[in-house]
Amino acid sequence: MKRKRMKGQFFLIIAFMLIILFYIGISVYLSPPGISETLSNDIDFIINNIENEYPVAFNLGINESDGPGRVINFTIFARNLLKERNIELYSMIFFTESTGSNVNVTVANFLEEPEYVSVGISGDDRILYVQNGSVNSTIFTDPADIFTLDIIFNSIQKNLLLGKYKSNLYFYTELKKGYDIIVGERKT
Repeated sequence: MKRKRMKGQFFLIIAFMLIILFYIGISVYLSPPGISETLSNDIDFIINNIENEYPVAFNLGINESDGPGRVINFTIFARNLLKERNIELYSMIFFTESTGSNVNVTVANFLEEPEYVSVGISGDDRILYVQNGSVNSTIFTDPADIFTLDIIFNSIQKNLLLGKYKSNLYFYTELKKGYDIIVGERKT
């Protein structure tokens, strides 16, 4: 009699284990391999780090006489690194540098689409066509020592008060993961 009772418990344990294996198998089958989900808190943390690293890369580049180059290289590096985590980084970056009494405005586009960008100083507005992953620049002749840089691109409009004899950086960034989109920007 005792043997039959043990035999029933054995079948219950086997049935329970089969149910667990079935649910594990279903969840593995329904989840794509190698994809890890990042919570929106992680995306907030990542965009804060990117916003903090752009000025560092820009200052390093200025010290090496290549401010825009360092920021562009950092953007490419960050995009490739984040892509491995299924996070997309999009950026539009603006640089101003003094060239004697003139100001050079450089625009770098990482928004995945070519963009027409309006930049202006003291009513002198120019339209720059910037391909994805590339830069375009224009020189403004003899603006005031403190000037307003007017920027319009992709439904974004900014008016930035900047110094003529200072290298300036403004960037707009978006991080996307699934339906999560985080937007950041900074002027330095």
